Amino acid sequence: MKRTISTPSRRAGFTLIELLVVIAILGTLMALLLPAVQQAREAARRSQCKNNIHQLALALHAFASDNERFPEGVDVTFSHGWCSRILPQLDQATIYNQIDRNKQWDDLTLNASGSSNYSLVQLQLPVLMCPSSTQTRPGGVDYRGCNGTALNGLTAGYGFGDGWMSGLLLPINTGPSGRKKGVSFGEISDGASQTFLILECVGSDPPLPLWGNGSDSITSVESPVNDDTEVEVMKPLYASIYSFHVGGGHAAFGDGHVSFFSNSTDLRVLGYLATRNGSEVVGSF
Repeated sequence: MKRTISTPSRRAGFTLIELLVVIAILGTLMALLLPAVQQAREAARRSQCKNNIHQLALALHAFASDNERFPEGVDVTFSHGWCSRILPQLDQATIYNQIDRNKQWDDLTLNASGSSNYSLVQLQLPVLMCPSSTQTRPGGVDYRGCNGTALNGLTAGYGFGDGWMSGLLLPINTGPSGRKKGVSFGEISDGASQTFLILECVGSDPPLPLWGNGSDSITSVESPVNDDTEVEVMKPLYASIYSFHVGGGHAAFGDGHVSFFSNSTDLRVLGYLATRNGSEVVGSF
């Protein structure tokens, strides 16, 4: 007689120990990959932010070419500002043509187009928003025109020769003796490539800036990059360069080029670059 010897069949599947090992390996891989993915995403957002501010600088240059001067930073009469002035250069002529500049920027009454200023300035324009900013809101703006500085011996104020009138995008119609027009290229004796035009400035505290409100869309340089320690009453109006990027923020110059400024940038250098005619000598930055 033949004797049949049976062998136990091998059980399919993982043992508990094998499963735990696989989970541990996957967890380790995720821990290694996640920071790299986040860094890649932030790099893409930072690149898009730089492109946004570059597009705004080009639009301002197109306006200056047509009008022989930059637009006003804000016309305090009805608080319209540079953002609304360059809408045609940003392919937003439809919005521009509907805004009534003879009414307050947020006026609620209907214009001839059937829309109110308030409803129009609620529109969110991607080119005005930093993709790294978490502070999204209707009509928001994360970039502000530079109107000067009270650093480097200049007097704080909006009078003739004062620090907050020493930049490129200035308030006009501030009073009987105030400016009536924007800055011309002939007034930029320091050179357009050495003078701030637009600063990335997401606003460190509420109220958050809106593009329709010209008073929201300009700022002076009074503090270091990404600084949170300035006097509370000055936030966020004079926040200098402030961003949600790691290590610094962007600024566009009068010639259209964009640079990234680190948190450690010398405050004196920032002040020098904020003025159009201070005759300061600025080295590398």
